[in-house]
Amino acid sequence: MDTTLCNGQFYTINLQTNGAKAYQTKADNGLNFNVANYSTDKAGTYFIMTTDSNNCKYLDTFGIRKINTDVLHDFLMPSMALLSDTVVAVIISQPNADNNKWYCGNAKATIQSSKTYNAQWQFNDTGLYTLYLKSNYGACHFETAKNIHILSSQDSLQLERRIGYRNAMIQNFKVYANPHDGQHFSIEINLRDTAKAILYKIDGNGGSILSEIDLGYLKNKTFMAFPSIKSEVYYLKLVVGKESRVIKVVAVM
Repeated sequence: MDTTLCNGQFYTINLQTNGAKAYQTKADNGLNFNVANYSTDKAGTYFIMTTDSNNCKYLDTFGIRKINTDVLHDFLMPSMALLSDTVVAVIISQPNADNNKWYCGNAKATIQSSKTYNAQWQFNDTGLYTLYLKSNYGACHFETAKNIHILSSQDSLQLERRIGYRNAMIQNFKVYANPHDGQHFSIEINLRDTAKAILYKIDGNGGSILSEIDLGYLKNKTFMAFPSIKSEVYYLKLVVGKESRVIKVVAVM
């Protein structure tokens, strides 16, 4: 079986079979292996011979072709969400893949929509799930997996109490979807009591303030602010009296 690798990829071989006692791989690129499992990124033709306990020998070959292309294959999504949330996964791969395929290994999720750069998922139950993104870049194949913990509303409340939010002025500060497309997202704020709040947008390095909004006095508010005209990573900092909360936000256009 032949395979094609881009820069940074490795091909893993597993020759372990019942009864095999010796393994030998020789390649026309000068590599030699005498083990059952190995990985290689070198182009060439590989000749395999395994020997079983009866000294019967089995031969096989495979080829590796290399393409001098750098690929960043990755996507962003939250590591935790509520069962009622629509989870947005955003592809940040470079260059763009020829095609992408999403799937959930635990199968208790349905994909609501899938666009060129993102997918929206709805989960059917609480628990720990794994989302996979499989993509093709020419003849090169990549797969990336990430985990997400889906909580019930009660789980979320108990978690917030454990980390000290029960008596805090800022009870809830969220951005959803996050990551988002720069234009369609909401900021949700819930305070223990009505109070004056200020929202800051801070650059992705955590340094300078890019913009700020005086939200006035509020207790509960859902709104949209600081739309993006290009892909960016930034922070939102909510300040209420002596308290503050910070959220990292990713916009992908």
